[in-house]
Amino acid sequence: MGPEAIREKHLPTPELEENIGLFYQSTDFEKLSANSKIAYRGDLVQFLNFLKENEISSLPQISQQKTAEFINQFSSPTALRKQATLNKFLKWANLFETKGQKPVNEIRPLVYLTQDEQHQLLLIASKHKPENVSVRWIALIEILLATGAKPSETIALNIEDIDKLGNTPIALRFTNGKNQRAVFLEKKTQLALKNLLGILPDKKGPLFKNQKCNRRLTRQSINLFLKKLGLEIGRGDLNPRILRNTFIMNFAGNPEDLTMQLGIGSQSLCVKTLERKKLTLKNLGKH
Repeated sequence: MGPEAIREKHLPTPELEENIGLFYQSTDFEKLSANSKIAYRGDLVQFLNFLKENEISSLPQISQQKTAEFINQFSSPTALRKQATLNKFLKWANLFETKGQKPVNEIRPLVYLTQDEQHQLLLIASKHKPENVSVRWIALIEILLATGAKPSETIALNIEDIDKLGNTPIALRFTNGKNQRAVFLEKKTQLALKNLLGILPDKKGPLFKNQKCNRRLTRQSINLFLKKLGLEIGRGDLNPRILRNTFIMNFAGNPEDLTMQLGIGSQSLCVKTLERKKLTLKNLGKH
């Protein structure tokens, strides 16, 4: 019996990480070119991390909705490659293929929070104990809603990245790779940030720290906390992407303004984003 026949005896098991390892041993994977294997491994690592962030740990828990949510984080042609990777893996695992979903380049409405949901979210966050924890989360949520910054940019903020006028924080300096941009804050966000600074014992270093280990907050912590808050307001789908979409729905500028605000290199991406906003408003009857 040859090595390929032995490998094919390994059938999918419920555990995700073990499953992906078995897929790497399958003839389906072996048939790929060397470059494709590298790309597939990278795609599946990203997919596995995404599933973990969404508390999905076994094959039966994977749904077409979650698969589409993962793919739709990327723009073409990256999304198309991710879709091809997942098609091959999910077909091997005898689940489903993603081909029945909408084309990834189709303009889709934005999923966002209404004004009432935003208010409820901040209200629920304010009730968390101890008080310094609620102050931290309110400041973080306010920043995400008011600036459209990515979670990675927000948790990378240091106290030194705050520009002040007297004792009032008026702007944040976000860093994305080699690029840095200053984003001015509205009064509501200024107040939330001022309250946070008032309880921080340090004058420099990470702006957002984990309460237990006193280290910089992680993206996983944000995802888990938002999901918890979301369940309390009837939005179990809540994640940082929805907060970013909410910022876009509240944004009144043009694509050029949005490009500067978000620090995105491609203005065409912001054009498409605002087209999605327009479609969302149209579906709501707000032309």
